Amino acid sequence: MAQLMKLLVTIALTFAITTAIITTRTTRTNPKTETFAVKDPFKDLRSPGTVKIKPGRFLAQKDEGGQGPKARNPSATNRCNKDSEICRSTEANPRMACCNNKCMDLLTDKKNCGACNKNCKYTETCCGGQCANLNYNKRHCGECYHRCLPGGYCIYDSGMIGVNYGRIADNLPAPEKVVELLKSQGINRVKLFDTDKTVLTALANSGIKVVVSLPNENLTAAAADQSYTDKWVQENVMKYTPATDIEAIAVGNEVFVDPKNTTKYLVAAMTNVQSSLVKFNLDKSVKISSPIALSALANSYPPSAGSFKPDLIEPVIKPMLDLLRKTSSHLMVNAYPFFAYAANADKIPLDYALFRENAGNVDSGNGLKYNSLFDAQIDAVFAAMAAVGFNDVKLVVTETGWPSAGDENEIGAGSANAAAYNGGLVKRVLTGNGTPLKPNEPLNVYLFALFNENQKTGPTSERNYGLFYPNENKVYDVPFSATVTPVSDSKVKVPVKTPSHVGQTWCVANGKTTKEKLQEALDYACGEGGADCRPIQKGATCYDPESLEAHASYAFNSYYQKNARGVGTCNFGGAAYVVSQPPKYGKCEFPTGH
Repeated sequence: MAQLMKLLVTIALTFAITTAIITTRTTRTNPKTETFAVKDPFKDLRSPGTVKIKPGRFLAQKDEGGQGPKARNPSATNRCNKDSEICRSTEANPRMACCNNKCMDLLTDKKNCGACNKNCKYTETCCGGQCANLNYNKRHCGECYHRCLPGGYCIYDSGMIGVNYGRIADNLPAPEKVVELLKSQGINRVKLFDTDKTVLTALANSGIKVVVSLPNENLTAAAADQSYTDKWVQENVMKYTPATDIEAIAVGNEVFVDPKNTTKYLVAAMTNVQSSLVKFNLDKSVKISSPIALSALANSYPPSAGSFKPDLIEPVIKPMLDLLRKTSSHLMVNAYPFFAYAANADKIPLDYALFRENAGNVDSGNGLKYNSLFDAQIDAVFAAMAAVGFNDVKLVVTETGWPSAGDENEIGAGSANAAAYNGGLVKRVLTGNGTPLKPNEPLNVYLFALFNENQKTGPTSERNYGLFYPNENKVYDVPFSATVTPVSDSKVKVPVKTPSHVGQTWCVANGKTTKEKLQEALDYACGEGGADCRPIQKGATCYDPESLEAHASYAFNSYYQKNARGVGTCNFGGAAYVVSQPPKYGKCEFPTGH
């Protein structure tokens, strides 16, 4: 009997201990304590939230081999039956919740942001469970978890278009006339290939930002002695500022393919120029870089496999990118889809090279879809920078263009194709969208070139990249804003007198945006946004043409003008962009202010 009692006591004691353990575990994860607490997303972007969960029969179980979790309900993501624990079937998904019988990510879902049925406005994005307007939020500037610099302003910025002003010709207009031409076309950025006194003087007080260049033949001297760069900066930069708005110095140009082999002097020259800028307190306003050609890449296809040539990486690429990172400067890149197309016309569709509608090309490495060869080339450079540890360095395209004429073997050269490429590129840049790999980083581009240059050597194309003839006639019509009117292959005399609308801007719909997004943005503008949408009602003056794009453009512009054309008021989540030419939709006149 004593042994039996001892056995019963042991069993009872074991049961009590087991019950206590289970009770303790259950208490720690009681459903009543279940919370969704968003931490500071900048501490740990991979696990920005914490959730306490009660273990249940729908949670993942170890499989028989102990190799990892498996969900008991394989269709949990489609039918969660109000039970969030089904959605959180693994520890990797603690942020999932059951909303309307579907598993939703509460950290990123715009219609369930932080809680089921908490719907962000169309202008907002769900960042870490909080609705944020990426145009203004300094903790989520342009993209989630991207902070603004202290004291900086957070804006969603479209890209900018500039132009290269080359002068290898004996028939060009005087620099003063060139400045008038630039202003008449609304071009406010120009890149020079030297520091010519007459040009820099003519650009003074013009409002045009300028990139100047230290030529390749000066690199040896610049690398050898900082006193040389001190004098150069004094005579070619400091002397003209601030009247001439010099914003950057291109130290050399495509140095890696320079037949005089100046590559070994590049970084030392850039370092000395930077030291001279610091010495004269110009380093905050004037940045440095050096344009590289795509030939610096060992591989560019697919874009995700982009890589620099191995022999350049350690001696020059890494130290140059490190200098750019420390000075908050951009890598300058010269990209010409024309060359790639001309050499591979049997493999590359022309529409893909010219920004026309096409089937696109999917990158086998990362699954991203590309609809233009230009985007693919730029992302190959981004990938190459990431491969050597400089994913954070930004990029500016300092040369790109398409020739309006060429030799017989220069496939694709011609004015119609040049108009399509440059016109498509302008619209592409000014819509504010980045590349597939860097969608939130605006594209900044300098077209090549302002004039046809009759003294350039080489194939015929080299003398026919100009947007204008030396007599200031357009080679073809390309607007320098993302206007709604199509580009055409025409030769129109450009008036020297500044048009009356210069300085005015309008807001129009992005025709490439989905109808759903346009409609959502239109509803906001006419509703909560307070735009005057009476003129686009049936029977009113701007009802015709009866199209979503036309009506949305009117509403967007009304909102934009009502808000004093403030930064970020013409975005609508990428559904709109700013133009500097009066929009034309039927006979409707768009207001320019309220």
